[in-house]
Amino acid sequence: MRFSNIRNSIRYTKNQLKIVNINSKYFLGTRIILKKGLIPWVDFYPGYKDELLKLRNKYLDKRCFIIGGGPSLNSMNLTPLKDELTIGLNGVFKKFPSLGFTTNFLMAEDENVVKSYGDAYGKLDNITKLFALHNSKYIDNTKSTIFFNTNFPADNVYWQNGREFSKYFFHIAYLGGTITYLALQFAYLLGCKEVYLLGIDFSYGDRYMKKYSNLQGQEVVVDEEMLEILKESYFDPSYISLKTGDLINVPNWDIQKQSFEKARQVFEESGRKIYNAGIQSKLDVFEKVNFISLF
Repeated sequence: MRFSNIRNSIRYTKNQLKIVNINSKYFLGTRIILKKGLIPWVDFYPGYKDELLKLRNKYLDKRCFIIGGGPSLNSMNLTPLKDELTIGLNGVFKKFPSLGFTTNFLMAEDENVVKSYGDAYGKLDNITKLFALHNSKYIDNTKSTIFFNTNFPADNVYWQNGREFSKYFFHIAYLGGTITYLALQFAYLLGCKEVYLLGIDFSYGDRYMKKYSNLQGQEVVVDEEMLEILKESYFDPSYISLKTGDLINVPNWDIQKQSFEKARQVFEESGRKIYNAGIQSKLDVFEKVNFISLF
C-alpha cells in the first residue's frame, strides 16, 4: 500500500512538471543565441499568448466562415469563400487543392488527429496554424504556428459539460467536446460579428451511431469496420489518416450540443450571431441560412 502511494505521488509529480513546462512555453519562449567569439546565452522572448493578443479584435465586426469536414462539403460550391475570412478545422486542408485557396487559419486540438497529421501540417504554407499547446510535441514550431492554452488535462466536470465559453482565447480556451467549439471561441477573439458554419453535419451516419453511440466520449481502437465507416463520415475517404490499431475519440454529441448552446448564448448576449450555413446538417442549435444567399 505504501509503495502504491509513492508510485502515485511520483506519477502526479511528473504530470505536474509536464504541465508547468507546457505553460512556460505558452507565456514565455526561450532561444539560444550564438555569436562568433562570444559565449552562447539564453534569450527570453514573448510566448504564444502575445501572438494571440495581436489577433484580438483584428477582424472586428467582420464575418467569418468555419469549415468542418462533413461530406456535405462535396455538394457545395465553396469558391465564393476565396476572399472571405475562413477558419479550417482538422483535416480540411485536404480540400485545399479542389478549393483553389487555403483558409486563413487552420485549427486542431485532438491529440490523435494532431499526431496523425503532424507532418502534413508542417508542409502547409501561407496559413496561420493553431494547435492546442498539449500537442506541441507533434508539431514543428514555425513562424506560422501558434499554440493556444486549454484546460487540458482537467477533470471531466470542468471541461466536458459545455458550460464554459472563453471570451479571452489568448488566456485559455475550453474544449467543450469538439474543435468547432474552440473555433467559435477563436472567432470571438477575432471580433467577428457573424460566424457561419459549413461542413458541421453533426452526423456520422447510421452505421457509426449504431456501433458507437454507447461509447460517446471514450477512446476506442480503430478496426476495419471503423475505417470503412470513417470513409463515409467525411468529405474525403482519407480525411483521417488512421490505420487499424490506432486510437480515436468517439464524439460525445450531448456535450457538443450543450457547448453549441452556450456559444450561441454568449454570441447573442454580445450582439453577435452564429449561423449554420451548411447543407444536410443535423445541427439545429443555430439558425440555418442559405449559403448562396450570403453572396
